[in-house]
Amino acid sequence: MSGGGQYEVIEEISIKVGKWIELSDTFASDSQVGKYENGIKVGRWDIYNKKSQKNLKIGGGMYIQVGGESKKNGIWIELNEQFRYLSQVTLKGFYSAGKKVGKWKIFQPYINVEIIYQLSSGGGSYIEQGSFKFGSWCELSIGFSEQSQVVYVGDYQNGKKVGSWDIFYQEELIGGGQYEVIEEISIKVGKWIELSDNFSDYSQVIYVGEYQNGKKIGRWDIQVRMENEFNFQQMQILYEEVDEVSNKVGRWCELSIGFSEYSKVVYVGDYQNGKKVGRWDIFYKEELIGGGSYVQIEQGSIKNGSWSELDDYFDDDLQYINHGEYRMGKKVGTWIQIDLDYDNYYKETKYDI
Repeated sequence: MSGGGQYEVIEEISIKVGKWIELSDTFASDSQVGKYENGIKVGRWDIYNKKSQKNLKIGGGMYIQVGGESKKNGIWIELNEQFRYLSQVTLKGFYSAGKKVGKWKIFQPYINVEIIYQLSSGGGSYIEQGSFKFGSWCELSIGFSEQSQVVYVGDYQNGKKVGSWDIFYQEELIGGGQYEVIEEISIKVGKWIELSDNFSDYSQVIYVGEYQNGKKIGRWDIQVRMENEFNFQQMQILYEEVDEVSNKVGRWCELSIGFSEYSKVVYVGDYQNGKKVGRWDIFYKEELIGGGSYVQIEQGSIKNGSWSELDDYFDDDLQYINHGEYRMGKKVGTWIQIDLDYDNYYKETKYDI
């Protein structure tokens, strides 16, 4: 199914007219098919998965004109904002002149959705005035996929999270905490167990600590578990409240952005008023393999002096280390890349001094 349609120029303005096939902005393998009148969508629009056999219809609904604008109306099946190959999540519910109302349900073809339904009917309800969420809800994490089956279960009041919210990974209750509404803003309070942004089957990292008025305070712990392990292993870290802002202080052990079962990389060093200072070491599977020093400037911390740092794609199969010098945050002179699997392999890159 190819895409496209017709334009007409009316009063020197180019507008879409007639039947159109439009590609999704979020997923390269779906398209929307429907009709335009005077530049706005009208009538039935359907959503198709182009990579499935015979262009399978996976969603859609009706548009109506309200005040010269196109509004969704009636029953709709629409794609989740993060819809992609391993997270083909759709949402089904009712629109009233462009606003979500009543019960909405979540559908995910690659997992046992009955697990989600047992928790909270796989979705929740909307109040018509402003499409506010209310009552019990079960929501998918932003990165929800076949390898990261994380859902959040709790209550909304006038569109704001309130009370206890639980975090489930597959069927396991793995985290959560309390929300309070203060000055019409929902904030975290008390003890929380949170999941890392990249939490998945291969990178099971949680953070345990306390919130006060929506800000992290006191000691926080990082806990890590590999795919086939039962218990989490703990790494101690620290937060301290300074000028009503959560700033990191003292000794820290931080995980790399891509930390996983195949890339167990951690950084160890000191913070002062939220800025990295002094020597920071890089460990791979508890072995010291790199590091260097930071100096403070007005805008933050920058690298300075001799450094050994990991390649951006460092993992068990691609173990490249780059050695060279920073001068006030800029690489200078000759940098050498070494492959830890082959000590005699390296390449040189020269930077301006």
